[in-house]
Amino acid sequence: MLESDQRLAPLLEAIIALASLDFSYKAPVSDAGDLLDALGTGLNALGEELQSSVVSRDYFDGIIQSMKESIIVITPTARIGMVNQATLDLLGYDEDEILGMSLPSILHESISIEDMVGGQHEKTFWTKDGQEIQVLFSAAGIQGSSGDVVCVASDISERNREQAELNRVSQLLETIFEHTHMMVAYLDHEFNFVTVNQAYARIDNRDRDFFVGKNHFDLYPNEENRILFQQVVDTGEMYVTNARPFEYEYNPERATTYWDWSLVPVKAPSGEITGLILSLLNVTDRIRALQDQYETEVRFQAIVNSLEHAVLLFEPDTHKILTCNPAAMEIFGCSKEKLMGATLEFLYPDKKSYTQFREGLANALRESNTYDVEAQLQRV
Repeated sequence: MLESDQRLAPLLEAIIALASLDFSYKAPVSDAGDLLDALGTGLNALGEELQSSVVSRDYFDGIIQSMKESIIVITPTARIGMVNQATLDLLGYDEDEILGMSLPSILHESISIEDMVGGQHEKTFWTKDGQEIQVLFSAAGIQGSSGDVVCVASDISERNREQAELNRVSQLLETIFEHTHMMVAYLDHEFNFVTVNQAYARIDNRDRDFFVGKNHFDLYPNEENRILFQQVVDTGEMYVTNARPFEYEYNPERATTYWDWSLVPVKAPSGEITGLILSLLNVTDRIRALQDQYETEVRFQAIVNSLEHAVLLFEPDTHKILTCNPAAMEIFGCSKEKLMGATLEFLYPDKKSYTQFREGLANALRESNTYDVEAQLQRV
């Protein structure tokens, strides 16, 4: 039940008590000083005034008619004996139409007077034009009457629609949470696990329930990461990092792994940090592949640099020189910086010989063949 509903319930009981001429019940008044507190104060003052003085029926009816909650008095024969304006507005009836109708005609369910009295129930009212309206319904016997019952109903249709939408969004988020390839964990502000998704649990071959209540740094001790987590709690600012290395203190045989991860603070309306959302992506394979590629390139460059023959690496379309070995610099008589960025035409003594080379290379590339050619090149 929403907080507003919880605070409204005793106010409705106070209204029922006043309608029953029971002045002993006092509506609670909090320190919030809002409209509900004002209503509670007014009801208590009204009760005291009614108890100590003679109040005209017109005055009392005026109060009932001005209330936004639906008030319905049911006779012992289960007929509607009195309603306020809020009831007429809610159901779309004129007063002469609804008076004398049976309660089941607007509730669309069979219910005895005994079943109505006591507690609060969610019911469905039917309007004159057949629309359904969800209400929070309560009833009490009127003291001093011949068995009349006063009913109070509050329209909760909007609240229920909002709750249904919230449930839909929650279900959608839960579906994403469970089926994303990223590992996601929700922690409280002291870094204890509240929940994790299946991907997070699977990385350590655990069930999701294993993590709940355990501290993140009891399972994954790392003082540097703990400082980063605390920094997010202290500043309220998210933290994002890429390819961050991590070593399992308790499982060194797992070697170093690499992670893209983010830590997002969850804030209460007051701005207080209540939790953290940790999202991780294991990029170990990608980082190791890049490391292998780099090592391969280093070995290749070392081999090329050791050759006595000139080696030039160039783009196949533009013939732009990308790199060269020391032998090429010595043979062509220029620095690496001067060669890189120039085209192979730079090394040919005339345009005709360069054109023959270019056409022969193009034919070889189209047929995926090796191109061997003897050419006279110049020192530059």
